[in-house]
Amino acid sequence: MLLQTIMFAASAVCADTNYSTIPPQPLEFAEGQYACDGDTSGPNSDSGLNSDSNSSLNELENFPCEDAAVEYAQDIEIVDDNTPTTSSEDVNGTYPYTDPTEEDTTPALADNDKKKKNSDPLNEKFSVKSLIVPGGLIAAGVIGMEAGLFTSRSDNDNTVAEKGVTHCEDILQYVPAGAYLTLGLIPGIKHKHSFVERSMAAVTAYSMMLLITKPVKHWVREGRPDQSSEDSFPSGHSTTAFTGAELMRLEYGNGIGLGAYALATTVAVLRIHHNRHWFNDVVAGAGIGILCARASYWLLPAERKLFGIKDPNISVAAFPVCNPMRREFALGCSIVF
Repeated sequence: MLLQTIMFAASAVCADTNYSTIPPQPLEFAEGQYACDGDTSGPNSDSGLNSDSNSSLNELENFPCEDAAVEYAQDIEIVDDNTPTTSSEDVNGTYPYTDPTEEDTTPALADNDKKKKNSDPLNEKFSVKSLIVPGGLIAAGVIGMEAGLFTSRSDNDNTVAEKGVTHCEDILQYVPAGAYLTLGLIPGIKHKHSFVERSMAAVTAYSMMLLITKPVKHWVREGRPDQSSEDSFPSGHSTTAFTGAELMRLEYGNGIGLGAYALATTVAVLRIHHNRHWFNDVVAGAGIGILCARASYWLLPAERKLFGIKDPNISVAAFPVCNPMRREFALGCSIVF
């Protein structure tokens, strides 16, 4: 493309073509430059251009022959058909070239940077919207309890529960919490925080849960459906399960969090089925659990700064433990951080 442009410029000069469309460009020549062999009428002679002249490109007509014009054109870098600039000026940015057809993407880039700055991939920023769901569940449970809703008991439900009976939900309530801590140690599972940070969030969430649930139980003193005690509201099992479920959602995303919420809902349904809680109890417990989990992530930046935790390296090792004489088998796990 450059060679074609040079040849076009040379042929146009020899044909006395008018270059009025080309903008002015200062020309400076050294002594004896661009002169034909045996010819003294070149641009550096008295009859042509001299080193002190500031001619435009229209004066290319003064070149005595095609060779001189080609030699001059080779020292020029054509950026556009009508906008010649020298290489040194283009490199130094004296005559920057801008394509008028090119769209200005600066505002778009600024908007993208603003979105990234305002985004919260770690779920650590407090938001009033985050209070809507847990606040609504807690309010629904309190209103239902005060209004006496969902507290009807059939004749078959008047039996007192046997002490010492363990139901499956007594164990299932802790599954989301255990999965929250250990799932991120499996290679290939995407997570947002290190094991130490997840441990801090779990301790904070369950500490707040206990500080809220236990006093409220003794303050409200609502009787259980099985008449075993008067500490039904709110449901501790539901609070524990939904705290772990929300921690799972915050850390691993909505996909894994959906499974955790299904398990937590199962725990709540089983508590009602076994006559250990009213519907209002499990609804309020779910709201308290979700709120405690979200609050633990809001406090995580302050805890990280307080304890000076960045992102420690963690090594995990699992090993079986077997005792054939007593027919015992166990699985041990070592975590170093």
